[in-house]
Formats: sequence, C-alpha cells, structure tokens
Amino acid sequence: MPTSYFNESVERYAAIGVDVEKVLGVIAKVPISMHCLQGDDVGGFESPDATIGSGLAVTGNYPGKARTIDELRQDIETATRLIPGQHRLNLHAIYGDFSSGKADRNVIGTRATQKALLLALLSPNERLKEMELAGDYSGRLALMEDARMLPAGAVWEEFCRRSDTAGDLKWLDEVRAYESEVLSNR
Repeated sequence: MPTSYFNESVERYAAIGVDVEKVLGVIAKVPISMHCLQGDDVGGFESPDATIGSGLAVTGNYPGKARTIDELRQDIETATRLIPGQHRLNLHAIYGDFSSGKADRNVIGTRATQKALLLALLSPNERLKEMELAGDYSGRLALMEDARMLPAGAVWEEFCRRSDTAGDLKWLDEVRAYESEVLSNR
C-alpha cells in the first residue's frame, strides 16, 4: 500500500502537471541493463589459472569472484533481485575495477541510472515548454527551481515497492549479507 508521503508527492507533482502514475508506468516498462556485469574478470571459467594479457587493467582475483557459471548466475540473480523494474544483462569485460565488491557496484550503478531516468520523467517538461513559448521566463525558472525540491524519493520508493524490491537504505543490507554469507566463502 502506498505511503501517505507518496500520496502527497503525487499531489505535489500533479500541481506542476506531472502524472506520477503515468511516470511509474513508463519506468516499469523500461528495461535497464546492468552495467557490464563481468563475473569472471576476464579469466574465464575454463582455465581458472589462466593469465590475463593485452594490457587490460583487471584484477582477476577479487574476493568472492565467481569460480563457476553457477556462482555467476547466483551473483546475477542477487543483483537483479535488488534492482526494480525490467532487466537486461550486458555480459563482457570491464576495464578497471571499483575497490568494492561486485554485488554492490552492479546494484548501485543500475539503480543510479534508473533514478536518473525517473528524475527526467518527473520533470514538468510540458509546462516548462508552454512557459518558454509564452515568454514566461521567470515562471519557467521558478518552476524549474521548485520542481528540483519535490519528493522524487517517495516516487522511487513506491517504484521499488511495486517491483517487490528493497528500497533505499534497505538493499545494501541484503548485499552485505550476500557478500558475507556467499562471496566471502568462495
């Protein structure tokens, strides 16, 4: 059930011409690719002791690295469970590495992309365009400033809830548990 904060957000966005339900319908249908989930770090599963060449800046031995295709599938399933909406998988090599574990960075990057899309969808573009064409530049600027402070977080949390996905401040606990219970034992 939506929170009262979400319901208030719907009203506030409606006041500037944004239909939040329509936005949630659009974002729920947009498939998002996990950014270069590269589970074997270029080493491959066939030859675990193979060396990496061609000047690629990869580690090949991060803690919790998937050693089998089944472990890779488990990592992918964990990440997609924590990312709301539709998913795609872009599986290939990454050049360079975060200092963090694989699970968290795949979730962080993909959720950040979805949040950027949500913010764009929540922008009152039609009203801004009308003001621009009418020469109401002060009104346009004021609307842009006011829209920046609207509670997009409540809309994001509702999107997560409808996708049966952990919301902000909750998903990281699941990643940390996965890293502790699964990745650290590899």
